[in-house]
Amino acid sequence: MLNKTLYINGIGSINASPSTTTVSNHHRCVDPDYKKYLDATASRRLGRLIKMALIASKECLKNAEISVPDAIITGTGLGCLADTEKFLNNMLENETGVHSPTSFIQSTHNTISGQIAIMLQCKGYNNTYSHRSLSFERALEDVQLLLAEGDAENVLLGSADEMPNNTHQITQKIGLFRSLNSKKNTPIAGEGVHYFLCSNSQTGKTLAKLIGTETIQGETSNEDLKEIILHFLSKHQLDLSEIDTLVLGANEDAKTDNHYAFVMDQLFPASSLLHFKHHTGEYFTASAFGLVLACQFLKDKVVPEQFILKKQIQAPRTVLVYNHFKGVNHSLFLVQHV
Repeated sequence: MLNKTLYINGIGSINASPSTTTVSNHHRCVDPDYKKYLDATASRRLGRLIKMALIASKECLKNAEISVPDAIITGTGLGCLADTEKFLNNMLENETGVHSPTSFIQSTHNTISGQIAIMLQCKGYNNTYSHRSLSFERALEDVQLLLAEGDAENVLLGSADEMPNNTHQITQKIGLFRSLNSKKNTPIAGEGVHYFLCSNSQTGKTLAKLIGTETIQGETSNEDLKEIILHFLSKHQLDLSEIDTLVLGANEDAKTDNHYAFVMDQLFPASSLLHFKHHTGEYFTASAFGLVLACQFLKDKVVPEQFILKKQIQAPRTVLVYNHFKGVNHSLFLVQHV
């Protein structure tokens, strides 16, 4: 991927609470108070994922003190699943009758970025990437290109995925995820919506700078992974010992967590360790929350206890986020203090 340094000047994030797992059997996002952000008509008309994206993007821009970005780019693995389910159920119930187009319109993946643009009256570049577990990474690559080419100064980058109950039941049946009380060594499903205000320029609101990204498509061995990480760090004049904090996407999947164990034990044994999927669950764009966690740690120098896997250093300067989905499509984010 393109190694273009960018500054993250604002974040808006909606994620799960541990208490919601016991209610829904997966890590479900805590719904914001939609009435604070949306009028009654919009709240009733729009799907849940779109509403969360609207609120997360609003909070991101508010934190960055930017009213309208130059571009909006979103990555989503599965799009607006609840609206897709609603549309398909309506077809089954009404057979060849007349169907409301609202659910179909809102079920398309690019509706998320489109609705944000309408809300903000942003008439700039607008794009959506849906590349399974590299959806957020491809959206990020587009942001890097826009900023490198000088086509934008402030870009709103987001990720959004949801897990409706019907879809969750299907994924359990095919063995992709497990239920809360299951003893299977597969991860618990999750969901999340995360937005970042990315810029070429540092401001008083800057949380951190992203200096490099790398992706590995498909499966890889631990030895190949080691060579890729070493080469990735060397491009930024860094060695293994200079990564003071490692953020891991470990998710209790017995078949694939060996990659995380290898990176943690063999490559970065002295680094502080954070993890997050026990809190957020597994989903196609979960890596975006890893980036949220890294930025917040660099800015605030502290994170909640539930994210700490092994010791917490007092003054982090360089953080490496490492994530993969079911052993394929690995991604690396290199983030530094400003």
